[in-house]
Amino acid sequence: MSATIEEDRFFPLSAISHYSFCPRRCALIHNEQTWNENFFTASGRELHLAVENGASESRKERKIARSIRLVSRELGVNGISDVVEFLRDDERGVPILRWHGKWVPYPVEYKRGTAKNEEPYRRQLCAQAICLEEMFGLVISEGALYLGSTRHRLVVHIDEPLRVATRETCKKIQQLLLHEITPQAEFGPYCSKCSLIDECMPHLGGVSARQWIGRQIHEAEAEMIKNK
Repeated sequence: MSATIEEDRFFPLSAISHYSFCPRRCALIHNEQTWNENFFTASGRELHLAVENGASESRKERKIARSIRLVSRELGVNGISDVVEFLRDDERGVPILRWHGKWVPYPVEYKRGTAKNEEPYRRQLCAQAICLEEMFGLVISEGALYLGSTRHRLVVHIDEPLRVATRETCKKIQQLLLHEITPQAEFGPYCSKCSLIDECMPHLGGVSARQWIGRQIHEAEAEMIKNK
């Protein structure tokens, strides 16, 4: 994804984890403007609010900044960071106004869940790292996921396979949004916890709501004819 993308086609960073979990969920949220809240989304939102409202910290070798606006013209994404730690590194880092020495950004993404399937979050974190690389003109090799359920950090290496997967995901999201595609529903292990399960209706077996209603009418008419 070498060419830059026009700003009117940028999508939010959160779409990366949405798509990685379920392309249909991503389309319902970003194409059809559909949203619903459940326990999992509400607790996740509360965790993010707690992070956003936390105080910035400053230590000799580490500074913590919250809610930094991020953008990547390569990926076509923008958004707000949870936390970016700046680590003192006078060899690899870059100078930052009013700070002594040189610093390397270290993105930290907060998630309420566990590490059972962290790949969607790893890709979202990788996209944040690519944003920071464009913004600061350096290479970021590492970040972290903070898992709210365990209150532990999971170190993520921003390696080439993860970068390739993240770029491919962003390409697919661009096409999904550009052509306003909403994939058919496929029932999976995460459907029961999805806040959009009632809007998505994955139990219909991949048919649209219109097809399902038509099938129900056809079956009802057939039953009536049978009972005459």
